[in-house]
Amino acid sequence: EFSTDTLVHGSWSPDDPRRFHMPVGGGPGLVGPLVEAAENLGVQFYFETKATDLLVENGRVVGVLADGAVQTVRANSVILATGGFGANPDLFSRFAPDFTDAVAITTPGNTGDGLLMAMDLGAKTSEVFSAIGWPTPTVSVPNTILVNPQGKRFIDETIFYALKAHAMIKQNGPVYQIFDQALLDGLSEAQQNTVASAVEAGTVRKADSLDQLGAALDIDGAQLEATVAQFNTMAEAGEDTLFWREGSTLNPLQTGPFYALEILLGHLGSIGGLIINENAQVVHEDGSAIPGLYAAGSVTGNFLGEVYPGSGSAIAMIVATGRTAGAHAAQQ
Repeated sequence: EFSTDTLVHGSWSPDDPRRFHMPVGGGPGLVGPLVEAAENLGVQFYFETKATDLLVENGRVVGVLADGAVQTVRANSVILATGGFGANPDLFSRFAPDFTDAVAITTPGNTGDGLLMAMDLGAKTSEVFSAIGWPTPTVSVPNTILVNPQGKRFIDETIFYALKAHAMIKQNGPVYQIFDQALLDGLSEAQQNTVASAVEAGTVRKADSLDQLGAALDIDGAQLEATVAQFNTMAEAGEDTLFWREGSTLNPLQTGPFYALEILLGHLGSIGGLIINENAQVVHEDGSAIPGLYAAGSVTGNFLGEVYPGSGSAIAMIVATGRTAGAHAAQQ
């Protein structure tokens, strides 16, 4: 069930209307009804049972080997629905090195097991591997500016999160969120307390002037002052002539002390994986189907490009490929 009461914004352009529906109950609201339907059909689940290898006989996948409640499961068809490799830094180093050291905000079980199993059989993989980029602040302070190691803005700070993350990669160094006391005073008491604790812990830097703040960050203080002065001029005019950020989000930064919070590169999971055909069958390098082997969801590739296109895209892909795989596999 999807809520029609609250629509959220989740796409590239800030000018797009709010049109994204949230599932009632969040993630469990998506998965729960599917699990209930499966159980009503007599589907058997083996928890704490790790699939370790695909079982192959005469060139056909006929089951899996496992470690847990069972050791061997035989079947007419096997569907890999193991998710991506978001929790496996080694695979990121291999396929998407820009995100090797990124903060992983994903399910611990997303370690790429299904991808590796199929690759061992010669499965074809996508040409594009990447991640669902996510800028990761330890404190949430809206409508601030971001500066790179040169003390310059480099993007519309309100832009879609995946675009912002990929822009961060290109800065070749730490990225900082800069805000002033006036902006901090406008936050809730709980948020102000969080910032105060972060200042005490050293994760938010505080200084009486922008020049001093730059020195604390190893950034040219004069350049940081110039960047903020330019931003303030645009904020007062209500027009961002550098990156065309929405005028209503432009808050001048004028009241000391000033604060800086490093924004870390994070990701919500991997992009890229196994190539499947129109029946969701995993294919060899030559495009022929691997008999008995299907894949669905984030273990597959070529659905999403290098930059995640918009919230909900992965869910749509997961549901569509899962339905296709299940329908065709059931006929075998």
